[in-house]
Amino acid sequence: MSQREAYGSTLQAILLLLPTIAIFAVFLYWPAARTIWLGFYETQFFGQGGTWVGIDQYLEVLQWDRYHNSVVVTLKFALVTIVGTLVISILISYWIYTVDRFKTVYMVATIWPYAMPGAVAGTVLLVLLHPEIGLISAPIEAVMPFEWDWRVNGTQAFWVVSLGVLWYTLGFDIIFLLAAFHSIPDSLNEAASLDGVPQWRMLYKVYLPIIAPTLLFLLVLNTLGGFFGGFAIVDLVTNGGPTQATNLMVYQLYQSGFQQFNIGSAAVQSVYLFVIAVVLAIAQIVISDKRIHYGG
Repeated sequence: MSQREAYGSTLQAILLLLPTIAIFAVFLYWPAARTIWLGFYETQFFGQGGTWVGIDQYLEVLQWDRYHNSVVVTLKFALVTIVGTLVISILISYWIYTVDRFKTVYMVATIWPYAMPGAVAGTVLLVLLHPEIGLISAPIEAVMPFEWDWRVNGTQAFWVVSLGVLWYTLGFDIIFLLAAFHSIPDSLNEAASLDGVPQWRMLYKVYLPIIAPTLLFLLVLNTLGGFFGGFAIVDLVTNGGPTQATNLMVYQLYQSGFQQFNIGSAAVQSVYLFVIAVVLAIAQIVISDKRIHYGG
């Protein structure tokens, strides 16, 4: 047996992997297969029984105007949250990394929102931004040249949800980016300091290329979050309105499955949502991976 071989036989390796394979099969592969299969049925209450309709239901969902709207809203929401979260978290993380005092205080202040459950984050948004009783609604309306009422203004509601999710999820990216920045050799910082290179130029020219693997990792996770996240805040704050302005695909799926009890339609929508998110994530990996250098 060579030094690189961990096990003496393939059978031994398979036996050791069986517990993991079993967990994946029960909690991942079977539910996924069951969801795809349910899409071929026009189901009754909570998926019991149903009538075989084949691929018709997959095609029917694509013809809904309401579903078209949810796809467009989700794409805009994902763009705002993916790009916004990554850019803002880079700037905040680098600022915390470069300051000399109160690093821990700043780090805790920026990370703590992510420790809250999504329902709590939605409740906090309501307390802060409710048009009538929100703590900061009056100052917002005082400085803005328009009436602040996202309950009837779809554009305002969209930005309330998008920026709320962005604020809530920033902490996750900041944790990983701070770890990546602190992994940069001190000698590099010392050399830059001696050469008088501005810190923000170092960020763009030197640090970002070094931590590119971490950026790719966060980009993929943020993409998945952009399509699957935001449900709790939408459900608590806007209920998908007004005029479907915040009706994300994941919320439209919930409405079909748990409010209208159309489990077959909800299954179809979950399949489409999964495919879109995974295709975009894989495309990001394939395109970005060619430009990223992994140390070692």
